[in-house]
Amino acid sequence: MKKLMHLLMLSCLRATELIEKRYIGKLTLIQKMQLHMHTSACNICNNYQKQSSLIHHTLLKHSQNGGTENVHSIKPEEIEGLKQNIILQLEEYK
Repeated sequence: MKKLMHLLMLSCLRATELIEKRYIGKLTLIQKMQLHMHTSACNICNNYQKQSSLIHHTLLKHSQNGGTENVHSIKPEEIEGLKQNIILQLEEYK
């Protein structure tokens, strides 16, 4: 039973890795289950997941709306606009 719990429960470090991995690839069914169990029990990782999703979708929307496609070449004024948008949306989570 102990080994089964160890396989199912993730550390916060591993959970955040899987949260970010979802945006660049697919998670296995086991990884999805592990992540769901962890974020259900851990408020910190659950908040991290929401914030990561918000940032990801904001950047994606920015690039689709004619923004700079290469994140490294975003203009300083675009960065400030994105920061303000993210801050406003994060305030809604509180």
